[in-house]
Amino acid sequence: PIVSIYSYGIKIIPKGIIELGKEIIQRTLGSIALDMCFVADNTTDGLIDTRGLLSSYDIMASQLILQEAGGQLTDLEGRPLNEDAKATNIALIATRDDKLHNRIVEHLK
Repeated sequence: PIVSIYSYGIKIIPKGIIELGKEIIQRTLGSIALDMCFVADNTTDGLIDTRGLLSSYDIMASQLILQEAGGQLTDLEGRPLNEDAKATNIALIATRDDKLHNRIVEHLK
């Protein structure tokens, strides 16, 4: 699988992210919104942001595109991400594949 991972800028990268990185192809464009749209159209398989630096305005449009495409957006524990318009400190997982999503959540435990 090809997964975009945003974990730079945090003090400690979660061990599960390092382990997952050995099993996948990583790419990061530097734009959460664009990376999420690539998940929506199956250009990539997943997106992980462990930094907790996002605000809802960073992802609202691409979240809708992902959901309309049948994808899922959750927090790092796998709970559906339903933030209000003023939410901050968001960390997330975006996928269209349940097996990959569950695999990512397991690595982050």
